[in-house]
Amino acid sequence: MISNYQHDAYSGFLYGAAIMVFLHNTFISFFLCKTRPQYKVSNINKIIINISGTILFISRFAAAFAPVWVDLRGCMAIVSLSYISAFFFREALAFFLLWRLRQIQIGKYQIDKWASIILFSARTISHLTVFGFTKIILMQTPLRNWCIGDINLIFKSETTSVCIDFSIDLYVTYRLIQILHSANNNIANLNPSMKGNTKRTLFTGVMYWNFARLGVAFLLNLNAIVALLTTKLDKPLNLDQLATRTFFNTLAFVLMSYVVTVDAEIVKVIKGENQNKKESKNKKKSSSPNANYKSAGAASLPKHIIPNPHIQTYDVSFKRLTFFEWSNMVLGF
Repeated sequence: MISNYQHDAYSGFLYGAAIMVFLHNTFISFFLCKTRPQYKVSNINKIIINISGTILFISRFAAAFAPVWVDLRGCMAIVSLSYISAFFFREALAFFLLWRLRQIQIGKYQIDKWASIILFSARTISHLTVFGFTKIILMQTPLRNWCIGDINLIFKSETTSVCIDFSIDLYVTYRLIQILHSANNNIANLNPSMKGNTKRTLFTGVMYWNFARLGVAFLLNLNAIVALLTTKLDKPLNLDQLATRTFFNTLAFVLMSYVVTVDAEIVKVIKGENQNKKESKNKKKSSSPNANYKSAGAASLPKHIIPNPHIQTYDVSFKRLTFFEWSNMVLGF
C-alpha cells in the first residue's frame, strides 16, 4: 500500500500532465479555428472542451493541495470552479457528439434534429440542478486543507445526468451503425470499377474514429458512475484504490481531449497515405512506354458514355452515399 506522500506525488503528477495536455490541445484548437474559419462551430466547440478541461484539472489540483490558510470561502470558490468547468466540458462534449450526427441531413433522418434537441436539453437541465444541491466541505489537516463537495446531496441529480450521457452515447452509436449499414448496402449497388479502395479506406477510417470517440465517451461516463458508487460504500477506499480511480479518470479525460481535437487530422492522414500509394502506383505504370502511350491516348480521346439501362441506379446510389460526402458530413469537413 502506498503512503500519503506517494499518493500526493502520484496525483499531482497526473493532474499536472492532464493540464499540459489540455493546454497543448487548446493551442491546437485555436490554430484550427484560425486556419479553418469555415468549420467555426466544430472548432469553437473544441476550444470550449479543452479550456474547460484545463480549468477543471487546475481546480482539482488546487482542491487536493490547498494550503492551510485557505478557508471555507476559498474552498467554495475552488470547488465551484471545478463544477462549472465540468459542466461546460460535458455540455460541449454532448453537443459535439450530437452535432457530428446532426450534420447528416438525409430525408428520413431528420428525426436526429429533434432527438438531439431533446437529449441535449434534458442533459443541460439535469446538470444545472446539481448546482442547487452543492455543499462544500473543508477538511483541515496539519499539512494542508482538503476542499471537497458533498456527493450525497447531488447523488440523484448527478446520476440522472450521467444516465442521459449514456443515452446520448447509445443513440449516436446506434445511428452510426445504421449509417455504416446503409453505406455497405449502397456499395453493393455500385459498378465494380467504381469501388475504390481509397474511398473505402477513408470512409472506414472516419467511421472507426467516430466509434473510438464514442468508446472514450463511454469510458468517461463509466468513471463518473464508479466515482458516484464508491461514495456509497460502507468502507472508504484506500490509497491504492483512490490512485487507481484517479488514473483511469484522468486517462479518460486526456483521451477525450485528443479524439475530439485531432479528428479531422486522422482522416487527412488516411487520405494522404492512400493518395501517396496511388501516386506511387501511377509512377510505376508511367515508367513503361506502353503506359505512357495509353495515358496520352486516353487523355486525347473524347469521353463518351455508352447508354446502359443500369446507369440510372448507379448515379442515384453514388450521389447519395459517396464516401467523401459521408466523411464530410460526419466529420464536418
